[in-house]
Amino acid sequence: PLPASLCPALFYDCTHDNEPAASKFTPAATLAFAAVAAAAAAACGSTRGTDELVPFTLSVVHERRLYHDFHPEVPLRNPAAAAAAAAAKPAAAAAEAAAEEGVEVVWPGEAQQVAVRGEWDGWAADVPLERCSKGLGFRVLLQQQQHFRNPQGSKKETVQFKFIVDGQWRYSPSSPTVSDGRGNINNIAALPGAKLPGSLPGLLGVRPVLNRLHLRLAEEGFSQFAVELLGEDLILIKRINPQTLNCCYTLARCAYPGCNAEAPLPPVVLSGKITEVALVASLHAECGAVGRFAADSNFINGVEGLARVYEGLESVGQCTYTAATGETTLLLQQQFVPGSAAVLFTAPEDPLLLQQLQQQLRETVERAPALLAAAAAAELNCLLYKCNSEETDASCGARGVYVLPGFGPLVYSGLAGLVGAFDAARQQQQQQQQQQQPICENLRAGLWLLQYTVDRLAGQSTLLPLQQQLQQTLLLLQQLKGYNWIRPYIVDRLISGVYAQVGALVWSRIPAAAPRPRLAAVLRRCCFRPTHLGIERSQPCCWAAPLRHGLYAQLGPRHFHRHQGHTHCHR
Repeated sequence: PLPASLCPALFYDCTHDNEPAASKFTPAATLAFAAVAAAAAAACGSTRGTDELVPFTLSVVHERRLYHDFHPEVPLRNPAAAAAAAAAKPAAAAAEAAAEEGVEVVWPGEAQQVAVRGEWDGWAADVPLERCSKGLGFRVLLQQQQHFRNPQGSKKETVQFKFIVDGQWRYSPSSPTVSDGRGNINNIAALPGAKLPGSLPGLLGVRPVLNRLHLRLAEEGFSQFAVELLGEDLILIKRINPQTLNCCYTLARCAYPGCNAEAPLPPVVLSGKITEVALVASLHAECGAVGRFAADSNFINGVEGLARVYEGLESVGQCTYTAATGETTLLLQQQFVPGSAAVLFTAPEDPLLLQQLQQQLRETVERAPALLAAAAAAELNCLLYKCNSEETDASCGARGVYVLPGFGPLVYSGLAGLVGAFDAARQQQQQQQQQQQPICENLRAGLWLLQYTVDRLAGQSTLLPLQQQLQQTLLLLQQLKGYNWIRPYIVDRLISGVYAQVGALVWSRIPAAAPRPRLAAVLRRCCFRPTHLGIERSQPCCWAAPLRHGLYAQLGPRHFHRHQGHTHCHR
């Protein structure tokens, strides 16, 4: 049965009563928000009209217009208005054809003089652009027969062009781009009566891909989630499969008003090797499209915008895998414009290594009692506890307790000190706060803490079986390149698991609960004289660290007092 829990949240990119991105931010921001919602580890949803880039909130009460039927194979029909819709269709088609007599070209940036040159005349003549009436960029409407010719019966549907801005060749990142095969990047536009290949208005062409992605992440076990802000407008969302360490990275570049589309993007470091590029797309909306928007009287429509899906990652960036670090570095170029999204899947280079590490973890934790069967109470005390003075004496001054940067020295040099630091990290409820705890940051930076634990057990013959198991786990962790962020979880599972097993072993050796008058006899049986401490041989020792807290809780403070670092019990 399903465990009882709070009802999870439903994550929307835009709800029915909020301003859409096309109104509050820019139309191009719609794709980035939709990609973020699809990558979330929660149920997600959207509102009809968001994908069409409707620049205002549709009223669920007063709106009477119909949605466009973009998929004839599954028509959206109002039975009461079927006849009226059929009659209005030829008129709407004629109006659409009349509106598509030219190709509108817009340069969104500031300049002194802007012209455009394209392949319609063999890149021969400049066509000057005029400054927009509101001062937002430059535009021109290229007319057939006047600026270019499209012969009757021609199958050509798109045309490439480029801007000349103050004497320099430029392309607009706000419009669809294409490479000409010689390393040049040009803008592309659809000729009158045609559309860009595979295009649907707004986000309609990309939404099915995002929906399938969201379902796939849930079905394939990508249950862990992390998010990182790489820049002012660049978001990285990571979904992780904890069993395989396969990762799904979603990069979303938001399109906020006034953002600098030409600003350099930081390098993106991914764990593992890229195995699949699920989606690379940009949503292009011309400058001033919201201001020129005119609502249709019969159908719900949005601003002019088109999602361009690229064939591969090479269209927007370059990636390099480094085997020494186990990481892929992605350098995004200017083609990854504001309003773009990319979805990448990565996997460890050696999946068998992860299986070996998981098996080693299970064996170490499960076999801990058997590995420590020959260990006496003194050795178990060394494994679990020892304060700084005891550890310094035992190592002849070679080491004390481990000092965590940002945390300070641990209480004990043994496993109890590590478990205490992990407990402090677990008290933080938010995952991001847990990741920022000193012990987690220390383990991500290196495996010195685990190496310290392995080294301090080397001098105890009865602890060597466990020390060898910990050493083998350390070697496997060192070979797992590129996944440093998983180290705190693995070390926590290892240390906390062994600590719990050793605790159970210790309690199994203590006799059954005896009446209080017999407590002194029980304690006498638990006392021992360690042979490895560099202190006076005549000084008796007790199990102060493991027993003091438990007995304090059972007997109360009247029965204990401290003297020169030792705890004594009164009958």
